[in-house]
Amino acid sequence: MSKSYDNLREDFIFNKDEKEYRHAYGEESTDISIATQIKVLREQREWRQQDLAGEAKIQQPMVSRYESVNYSNWTMTTLKKLARAYDVWLDVRFRSYGALVNETERFSRESLQVPSFSEDSFFKIRRTVSRPKIRAAMSPQNSAQVIPFETRQAIKLRNPAQPIEANPQLRLQWDSPTGSKSGPQLVNQAPQEQQESASIRDLSMKAAAAAAGGARNYGYR
Repeated sequence: MSKSYDNLREDFIFNKDEKEYRHAYGEESTDISIATQIKVLREQREWRQQDLAGEAKIQQPMVSRYESVNYSNWTMTTLKKLARAYDVWLDVRFRSYGALVNETERFSRESLQVPSFSEDSFFKIRRTVSRPKIRAAMSPQNSAQVIPFETRQAIKLRNPAQPIEANPQLRLQWDSPTGSKSGPQLVNQAPQEQQESASIRDLSMKAAAAAAGGARNYGYR
């Protein structure tokens, strides 16, 4: 794999009819790449040959043989053992000779290094999941905004000046003609108490009464 990109490409073009030539070069490149990567991965983890032998459950002399660029008797069983020892994925594919030329150009120690699963940065990215905060039921922080009352009891309006008590704890308060409020309000207090609460802005009782022609009956001018 000492040839440069351009030289190797020209060799394959010049020997395009020599099938044995390119296959011999490809197989030799595979052997060199595997042996070199076994050594690079071991040194990347700062292991000795004895350490790799223990992890792969093989003999130390075999590790020395696997790291030799002259070794070519690879088996899938051997490569799988080494992949498990390094905790990496073994990728075996059929590729084109154009890819071989490109890989030869990029061949370097850095390109052969592969992190183990525990050191893989891909699995160290924290992905936060937004979860809604659930407020405790019936525990409003502002009693003026949320007023619990019995919804099963109907409230009937006869005279806005004299609202009907549908619940001892709930009554309707009607604004006076000169008041600043716009309609009836739900007040969580006794009838004799005076307490200001939020008005019902979406429904104007005054405007509704005036449109119906009943403004005089309700004391509006």
